[in-house]
Amino acid sequence: MRGRRRAWTAALVTAVFAGLVTATAVALGSLPHGGLLVLAFLLVVVPMTLLLEGCILISAYWEKQKKTAEAALLASGVEQGSTPD
Repeated sequence: MRGRRRAWTAALVTAVFAGLVTATAVALGSLPHGGLLVLAFLLVVVPMTLLLEGCILISAYWEKQKKTAEAALLASGVEQGSTPD
C-alpha cells in the first residue's frame, strides 16, 4: 500500500508541476518576445520533467525488487549478510 501512495504522490507532484509550467508559459507568452521565451523554457523544462519522472519510476522499481529479494531470503531461512559454508 505504501508504494502505491508514493506513486500517487509522485503523480500528483508531477501534475502540479505541469500546471505551474503551463501557467509560467502563459505568463511568458504575454511578454515582448514571449514566444521565444516560452520555447526556450519548454525546451528545458519538458525534458527535465520526463527525466525526473523516469528516475522516480526506476527508483520505485528498484525498491520493489529489493523488497522482493529480501522477502525471498527470509522465506528461505537464510540470514542476510551470511555466506554459505
